[in-house]
Amino acid sequence: MLTMSNEAVDFLSDVDQITDVSALKDKFSRGIDQYGLSSYICSGSLRNAKRLEYQVMANALPDGFLEAFQKHAVPDNPSSELLMTSNKPFIWSQLYMTLGTSVPRFKETVAVANDFGLSDGICVPVHHPGGYVGALGMAGPVTQINKHAAYILQLMSIHFHDRLRELLDAEQNVADGPGKKRSKSRGQNGCELSPRERECVSWVAEGKTDWDIGEILGISQSTAHFHVENAKKKLDVATRVQLVVKAISKGYISV
Repeated sequence: MLTMSNEAVDFLSDVDQITDVSALKDKFSRGIDQYGLSSYICSGSLRNAKRLEYQVMANALPDGFLEAFQKHAVPDNPSSELLMTSNKPFIWSQLYMTLGTSVPRFKETVAVANDFGLSDGICVPVHHPGGYVGALGMAGPVTQINKHAAYILQLMSIHFHDRLRELLDAEQNVADGPGKKRSKSRGQNGCELSPRERECVSWVAEGKTDWDIGEILGISQSTAHFHVENAKKKLDVATRVQLVVKAISKGYISV
């Protein structure tokens, strides 16, 4: 079974009911705090933004951190490329162990984070259909982020990013006036998941592959894949992790 802290379960279950940006940020902070992460930054579309300050949708970082980080920023930072090309989360310390010695000034950037009490962290890419790429970076005095924690943090991060984006879009549309058309929420196309699709998505949440799901349910791998992909289309998501996040938020599966 997929086990989570109470704060993580509360966040995934309740976040779609939150209509206030400040309340959303507070709830996310409480959720990641259970995993030793005291700070975060949530970025919008990385493909379109030219500078870091234009990307930031929300952050809870130590005073002065962004300025210090930008001062010591690494040209062609490998984390930036990973965010753009992969939908898998990556942990700072593991990335440094793999690439740190081959990237100029990467050690200096890590030292800046350490100076602010951020000994390790995790970055979560957020990819959506149409080429949109956002990201969540979380850090703190955590000593270790295991594989299970990374998966839960990925679920929470995607859900936080998407809900925050919806609330900020709504605020902007109100500020623009009644002549502007509000953005359509993702996954609000009125298509319900079938019982078989819900069943397959429940097993996706447990980390099962299409082959595993086929064996468990007594169907072919291709049929399992069809149900998973159809569920992704109905909920308008790009990845299996996003599928799980959206399915939990819509009440199709439980955790």
